Amino acid sequence: MKSYYNIAVSELQPGMVLGENLFDQDGNVLLSSGMILKQSYIHKILGTHLLEVRVEKMEDDSERFEEDAFLNTSGTEDEQNGSVFQARAQAREVVRQSLQEVLINNAVNGDLIISVVNKIIEELLNQEDIVINLSRLRVVDDYLFEHSVNVSIYSIITGIMMGLNKEKLVILGTGAMMHDVGKMLLQKEILNKPGLLSDDEYQHVKQHTTLGYELLMRTNKIHPEAALIALNHHERLDGNGYPKGNSTNDLTILSKIVAVVDVFDALTSDRVYSKRINHFKAMEYICSMTDVHFDEMVTKTFIKTVGYFYRGLVLQLSNGDIGVVVREDKALPVVKIVIDSHNQKVTSNFEVDLKKNPTIRIQDVFIRNRQMLIDDIIEQIS
Repeated sequence: MKSYYNIAVSELQPGMVLGENLFDQDGNVLLSSGMILKQSYIHKILGTHLLEVRVEKMEDDSERFEEDAFLNTSGTEDEQNGSVFQARAQAREVVRQSLQEVLINNAVNGDLIISVVNKIIEELLNQEDIVINLSRLRVVDDYLFEHSVNVSIYSIITGIMMGLNKEKLVILGTGAMMHDVGKMLLQKEILNKPGLLSDDEYQHVKQHTTLGYELLMRTNKIHPEAALIALNHHERLDGNGYPKGNSTNDLTILSKIVAVVDVFDALTSDRVYSKRINHFKAMEYICSMTDVHFDEMVTKTFIKTVGYFYRGLVLQLSNGDIGVVVREDKALPVVKIVIDSHNQKVTSNFEVDLKKNPTIRIQDVFIRNRQMLIDDIIEQIS
């Protein structure tokens, strides 16, 4: 006779056998009872609201797990980032609980939020290659929950790459995870309206920054600078943001980080009023708004974080060459060299495919509307 036991989703291993059907939030069967779990199935489960599942108890479980682990020693990107996916799944459930608590009690559990942010930071700091594929973080679900967790994770990664200390990373991750908490206090028919908002409706939606700030300021354990992220993530360097129209001198680096990540994740997500756009197009938009809306150093760091190098972006390579991306790619584009390592103009059609040249890395990024364009660089060395 078969026997079963419940296990936390974070403890699932390849080779385990499901003892029950798993359903998504719409009631559709996600995975069927009796299925042998593969690593890809486990990642799918980790991306749901489930905290534990029922599995079949088998005498030879340990041998089967060891064999499966041996077969997967090559290490796919999913496996390398598995711990981050686990932390993300926990964070999504915490965000869900926290935002629901706002509706019921008009309050947030600060201890719970900070705890899960610390877990994410711990996992990210242990990553050998901290650049994680953003598209794999996304699971079709409620936009606000998904968006909040994605923005937190990528803000933390950007902060790590900018050299922020642990204390600042916790503040950053907390503020990023709760940056849109004020939306829970808006009228749902306006927030979820599929068409264009009227002027009055738009003014109503803009209140979420102030409402979120006020809520976090009265929440135990939430740092005031984290609350400022909720207030200022729609402010822009040129002073044309909201709620106060503050300019660059009034914004912390943490708010500047979340401002970039928030827009990028929103552009690459399906929302009730707009369809997502290509990641490369979204990055091109971010760059076009750098030094107008967004901080240059944050943008450059974020590009390296997510690794979406679009056509026309100017890069400096680790061998000293400067070139233009001619074939956009995640992390490893093809670059046409225009200036060599000796600061000489290159007139021949010389391209470097970074996939085929693993010893050459991307050293620096030139933001097109902020730094010198290629013609300007060439003119200076002529």
